[in-house]
Amino acid sequence: MGQHYINNGLVDSSLELEKPEVLMYEPQSTGRMKLISVEYIIFDDDWDQPEPPQFLGQTLKRKTAAGTHEVPPFFEVHAWVWKQNPSGVFADWNPNVSCGYQ
Repeated sequence: MGQHYINNGLVDSSLELEKPEVLMYEPQSTGRMKLISVEYIIFDDDWDQPEPPQFLGQTLKRKTAAGTHEVPPFFEVHAWVWKQNPSGVFADWNPNVSCGYQ
């Protein structure tokens, strides 16, 4: 899934295309990190509508965990912009991504 870096200053009840809340990187054998994807999130506590938020033509998925870690409920959508995902641009998981060195 790669390594996620969240910008807490961007997390609120709105989403902006050019200001993703999360940047996702994949470690490289050189020790550098390669940007592979972005993730847009809204925490459940910040969303006061009966239906899930929509963005980029997608309905955000509600989550209660990040990997194996329980977290406050949130809505999310990924956009695999810099690494092709055979499962689709907006899929949650990319089978071509690792947290280990590539």
